[in-house]
Amino acid sequence: MKIIISPAKELSADAISSQRLPILIDQAKQLSHASDFKDDTHYYEALSLYNGLQFRYLKADLQPSDINFLDDHLYILSALYGPVKPRDGIRPYRKDFKTKGLYKAWGDAFYQVVSQSQEPILNLASQEFSKTITPYLTSNDTFITCHFFEETNEGQCKKHSTISKKARGQLVHWIAKKRIYMIEDVKAFNDMGYHFVESESSDNEWVFVRERMKKD
Repeated sequence: MKIIISPAKELSADAISSQRLPILIDQAKQLSHASDFKDDTHYYEALSLYNGLQFRYLKADLQPSDINFLDDHLYILSALYGPVKPRDGIRPYRKDFKTKGLYKAWGDAFYQVVSQSQEPILNLASQEFSKTITPYLTSNDTFITCHFFEETNEGQCKKHSTISKKARGQLVHWIAKKRIYMIEDVKAFNDMGYHFVESESSDNEWVFVRERMKKD
């Protein structure tokens, strides 16, 4: 199983050094302004550099062995660097896919990297970033998107960006701690009061609902 997630704008001031560059670094430099890479003398592990809400839930109490596991299964989809593994070295940047023509410029490069092992893909990325892959999927690909909802006091289910960011991070954390290799086993996710709702899910769209009054 491969997992894809979005990057974060918020960055950590305590990131760990890394000199292992992302797989598409040469293409990234070709598609960018020289100023984007002019200070590339020191790189930081991507997982330790990104520090948004999703990443804070993802990284909580992870051990080096957990990060090594994720390094084999997780890709962070960067508009500047391409698909980035947790221990790949990157530098602080602000680029996103609002840059005109960037999807076209990258083409199917993200898809080729993420799908090269022909494993199922668990999509925990926002649409902005998953669009680097979805146009190129074939009938041979397994691509499953997870959706997260919370019950309200009225018994309804709500969904918003904060809920999704927390849940996506916690799911990746759970996968790392449990050493989940098979995508079907993701349905057992139960951290933070979430449970898989089969009646609301389809083959490629999985729904998880958090019970009301549960605490993080």
